[in-house]
Formats: sequence, C-alpha cells, structure tokens
Amino acid sequence: MGDDTLGSFKLLESKIEEAANMITSVKAEKKKLEGENKELEDKIKMLYIKNEELVKEVNTLKGDKQNQGDFERVREEIKTRIEVMLEKLDKIDI
Repeated sequence: MGDDTLGSFKLLESKIEEAANMITSVKAEKKKLEGENKELEDKIKMLYIKNEELVKEVNTLKGDKQNQGDFERVREEIKTRIEVMLEKLDKIDI
C-alpha cells in the first residue's frame, strides 16, 4: 500500500506541476495579448485624432472652394458689366 500511495502522490505532484506550467504559460500569453491590445488601442486613438484633423482639413478646403466659387461668380459678373459698358461706349462712338 505504501508504493500505491507514493505512486498516487507522484501522479498528483506531476499533475500539479503540469497545471502550474499551464498557468505560467497562460499568464505569459495574457500579458502578451494585453500588450498587443494596448498597442491597438493607441493606434485607434491616433486614427481618431488623424480623422478629426482630416475632417477639419476637408472643411477648410470646402470653405476655400466655396470662396473660390464666390470669387469666380464675382469675376464673371464684373466681366459681364465691363462688356456691357464697352458695348455702350461702342454705340456712342467715342
């Protein structure tokens, strides 16, 4: 019975050592995944910041385009008025 008890004890010891090794391995994997998760969270934050910057830039460009369009309309209106004035001057033969 002593050998049987010793054999059971050795089996239990082996199972505990195997479980401890698995726990160590799982903890290491958890730490690695937490690090990767942190990196991904940081990248997401950077992408949100970049996205906000790009939205501001797009809005600025839209404003610039609107201003350019306004400028073009004013320029065309001035051109038309000058053409009308020149036609009137041509008619009075100066």
